[in-house]
Amino acid sequence: MIDFQRLRYEPGLENVSFQETVVEVRYDPCRSADIALVAGGRRKRWIIATENMKAGDLISSSGHIGRMAVSAQEGDAHPLGALPVGTLVNCLEVMPGKGAEFIRAAGTCGVLLRKVNGTAIVQLPSKRQVQVLETCVATVGRVSNIDHNKRVIGKAGRNRWLGIRPSSGLWKRKGGWAGRKIKPLPALKSYVKLPSAIPAPRA
Repeated sequence: MIDFQRLRYEPGLENVSFQETVVEVRYDPCRSADIALVAGGRRKRWIIATENMKAGDLISSSGHIGRMAVSAQEGDAHPLGALPVGTLVNCLEVMPGKGAEFIRAAGTCGVLLRKVNGTAIVQLPSKRQVQVLETCVATVGRVSNIDHNKRVIGKAGRNRWLGIRPSSGLWKRKGGWAGRKIKPLPALKSYVKLPSAIPAPRA
């Protein structure tokens, strides 16, 4: 089981920050990225490994947002509000404490573009921009196994193992939909729940 909630405090030790040691980095058949076994205190857990993570590394997780941006190290987890603008991030939370939902595939990373009024705007690998609260935690760096997209399938049977079915052999004339289209990027997706304006009751 992968723990996507990096800022999960050990029972009885609810501190602002804590450190863990990387025990091993290994292949996971259930996902494209590698996983890392980290240990700290009286527990061990599996997390998504970053690009240069190796056994023996020390990684830290913190929930503190200070006045100055932190000196971010690869593999560390911080709230977006504590990171400097331009930082490469992965395993991004949408809601604080819910766990990572975005940027978990092998070799992907997002960019922290700017911070506005307690929120942070992150550019996803798809170039789409999302707005989340600055208290959402993200891991610094790029996800491991960056050569995953360079793998050679080799034969049609391997695609069947991956669940990809062959297309029909019939020739199909292409219509106007097949031409080149230059589409604008989608609008900013905001995951910040702003307080709604409640009308005052009538006297």
